Amino acid sequence: MDDYTRISDFKDINNYGIYKQLLDMNPEAIVVHIDGKLIYMNIAALQLIGANENFDYSNLHIKDVITPDSLQSSFDRLERIKNENIALKGALNIKSFDGSIKTIEVHSQPIVLNNISAILVIIRDITDIIKTQKAADYSNTLYRNVFDYSPNSILISKFEDGKIIEANTALEELSGFTKEELIGKTTKELGFWINYEDRANVIKAILENGSLNNVELKYKIKNGKIITTNSTYRLLNIDGEKFLFVIITDITNFVETQKKLIESEVLFKTIFDLSPHSITISQIEDGKIIATNEATIRLNGFQKDEMIGRTVHELDFWINKNDRDKLIEKIRNKEHINFYETQFKIRNNQIITVLATFRNININNQEFLLSVIQDITKEKKLDDEKNKLLKRLTDSQKIAKIGTWAYDIPNDLLEWSDEMYNIFKKDKYNFIVNATSYLDLFEEEDKVEILKLYKKSIETKTTIQYTYKINFEDGTFKWVEGIGEHFYDDNGNHIYSYGTTQDVTTSKLAEQKIKENDEKFRMLAENTSDVLLIINNRGEIEYLSPSHNIRFGMLENHTLPTNIEQTYSLAQPDHLERIQNIFYDSIENHLKHFQYTYQVNINHNINLWLEDYVSVLYDENNNFKKA
Repeated sequence: MDDYTRISDFKDINNYGIYKQLLDMNPEAIVVHIDGKLIYMNIAALQLIGANENFDYSNLHIKDVITPDSLQSSFDRLERIKNENIALKGALNIKSFDGSIKTIEVHSQPIVLNNISAILVIIRDITDIIKTQKAADYSNTLYRNVFDYSPNSILISKFEDGKIIEANTALEELSGFTKEELIGKTTKELGFWINYEDRANVIKAILENGSLNNVELKYKIKNGKIITTNSTYRLLNIDGEKFLFVIITDITNFVETQKKLIESEVLFKTIFDLSPHSITISQIEDGKIIATNEATIRLNGFQKDEMIGRTVHELDFWINKNDRDKLIEKIRNKEHINFYETQFKIRNNQIITVLATFRNININNQEFLLSVIQDITKEKKLDDEKNKLLKRLTDSQKIAKIGTWAYDIPNDLLEWSDEMYNIFKKDKYNFIVNATSYLDLFEEEDKVEILKLYKKSIETKTTIQYTYKINFEDGTFKWVEGIGEHFYDDNGNHIYSYGTTQDVTTSKLAEQKIKENDEKFRMLAENTSDVLLIINNRGEIEYLSPSHNIRFGMLENHTLPTNIEQTYSLAQPDHLERIQNIFYDSIENHLKHFQYTYQVNINHNINLWLEDYVSVLYDENNNFKKA
């Protein structure tokens, strides 16, 4: 076995020609190993582990890239495949050469090469899918979208009789039935079960285990075709009634393909034809198309017979014809063009954005251009819109000094927006954000108090709100105000918290300054012999200092004034009109300061001369506010 270090050593592989090159170019990662020793890796597989296309993998073993937590399950699965000669599907974690951890889905199939047993593995990177699924748990809207647009067929049926109450688009496409034909019918009435006893076995397993995961089942669809599926069943309880939540993945083609993979050129042609990406082979000189697949027809709107024999320039694919000439020059200089973003013109002059990979291939001593094209028009537009919205949100948070945070309770995951790092003066790339590190930003007493408030708000299912001071190592400080809401599952368990944190230092300092000034004013007013009063724009007295009681305390049955007319009621009659004229004329002329003297009579026998000093406040429209 050690004599075979790469798949090229097997004589039946050397004659694959173009289809061998297609396998190399397939966007899905494909590897072949013998007892764990890798003898073949295509480009996508090399890229998955962070290696370049020229990497020598002859001394590489699968345990070199599989993480320790996935090793045992991987070897157990490998042992089953060898002993039982079956194909198995599973998921595991690998470590790329750059140190990053990726989760992959593997479809493993036993094969025979030159009378030697080997394992063919088709790999799909599902790291982003898993992250997306975790995030999706907290949005009902996203649940609906995932259900409706999931590539997997999903249905919800009554537990007792299998009557379907919900089905997604993928199930319509898979089964051939419309949603109207599916809803309200039982799976038995639709003829899904080849043997209805299979459903009884499924129900029994669910009752025993609570669920049924990744079980291979065969169903009959509308046109009578029998398909092989990977099905997962979950028991749901909705308003006291039991339902089955079923996820169905059609693996018919996958199972059939596994049996033939690496055995003949027919396999490579199948991959070519069934690839979800557009694949074309054209003459390198003039761009005349000699082969294309169904995905290309879906991509550009031309039928196969409209493309074969015509050049890409005749079909007007390239917006700028010189771009292809530059591309060909690079390819002839042995440059590999991978995931090249450009724009093509398709039928009806529609412009689409694509990721294209090009290779120079040799068929019967003639040069051809192999093109693998993926339409990313929708993704590009969504990314642009998402980036615009994110920038607006980030800018808004920065202006308002408001950061957002979200706490995923089951996974103990705390997430911060960029402005949170700015508020707390932390480096986004070096500060590890979690519940502990967040609380450590506060003083010990404040930390305890915040934790109490948080727990109490969860128990009472109320909003949490707190304002505390943060002291930084550079001697500066900030006041921050936090507000948060909590979310609970159907059983009332706290699963998620979301909120905002705002830098309120400026308003807090202003508030303290106002309080200090108010205290100074009252201290001055309460300790001076002069009478101080504040009159609003309605002529009402808002404040009257205690010295007024002392100054006029000798009056019998004297009632304290509540408005400006009562204030001057003791003035001599001939002085009263003059006082009123000076007061109102000064305000009408927007004077900020003025004064006047007048005489008052106390108890009809005591005359006092008083002098009033008046300061006036006006609003932004220069209207009288207070005096």
